[in-house]
Amino acid sequence: MKSVKPWAVIALALLLPACAMTKVAYVAPGAVRGQQAQILAEPICQPDSFGSGPVEIVAIDGLRTAQMLSMPNPVSYVPPGEHKFTIFHAVGTVSFTGHLKLNARPNVGYVLHCAGGGSRFWFTEGENGPVVGGIDF
Repeated sequence: MKSVKPWAVIALALLLPACAMTKVAYVAPGAVRGQQAQILAEPICQPDSFGSGPVEIVAIDGLRTAQMLSMPNPVSYVPPGEHKFTIFHAVGTVSFTGHLKLNARPNVGYVLHCAGGGSRFWFTEGENGPVVGGIDF
């Protein structure tokens, strides 16, 4: 029984920092409730592959979406107009950072999709709507 206590202390020490991290929805400057667009990043790249992490929106219009001690939230709110998104995706030890653009309309929900094991990214209007945004060259 005595050998369990040190392992419990170590496990607790490793888990506590994860509990302190929060996921706060990002609200871009100028986004007004009732006139903003909602952006949702898919939690899993399709088809799901072993070691594939979520697609994360790490910046919108050059501004970071997550603050210190918080994790990127899959939900962001932006005002109407054209926006540039910086995304991050990792599969195993390989990571990718890319840039997408979207011309957002007020009161519309958009979904950031990922496919091909993290090689294709695009925005749709709603979950299954038309493609409305993608790679920014």
